[in-house]
Amino acid sequence: GDNALAHGIFYLHSPSLRIELAGDKPYLKMFLRAYDRSKAIIDFGLSDLQTITVCLSFYGVKSLVGNLSVFRNLRRCGIRIPKTAEIWQVRAERVFDEDWDLMRNFICFEIEFTEVELLLWGTLANELGIRPRSSCKLYLFDFDRQILFHPYDDRGMDIIGSNRDLLHQIYLKFNDWLLDYDRQVMDEYFQHRSS
Repeated sequence: GDNALAHGIFYLHSPSLRIELAGDKPYLKMFLRAYDRSKAIIDFGLSDLQTITVCLSFYGVKSLVGNLSVFRNLRRCGIRIPKTAEIWQVRAERVFDEDWDLMRNFICFEIEFTEVELLLWGTLANELGIRPRSSCKLYLFDFDRQILFHPYDDRGMDIIGSNRDLLHQIYLKFNDWLLDYDRQVMDEYFQHRSS
């Protein structure tokens, strides 16, 4: 729906899951744990796919040429944006200087499923200072299964969609990884479904 690419999608959708990824460890262990967990969950839900739809978002100036550093960082992560990608922009809601046209840029395209690990690396490395890294937010869609995975950074991943069966399977299999802060909301929905 309209809020699929919004910030804090866990709180805008029901049912939804919020997974804790990195935890409290030294940076390298945080990164490895976040990478392993996010890959395990995405593989569980989607590994039989050949291709997957990806949406990347980032804040920048209106001219895409003015955002070259974003594209350079993606290339360093091994990510190439195909010429067939759909690109659009939305003016940022909060702008501190009215003369500065801050935009939220979106790039949507399909990739081979095996390339997901490159996107995960770039996303999860960003706030930990690990290189190469991407400054983009990552959204992975499977329109047939009606599910979206959003590893928002090394701390966590939101999973939303209308596929309640798959969400319930993920809830059961990765229950120990659910973010405790939001566990009550998830338990209220999914424990009721399992009885």
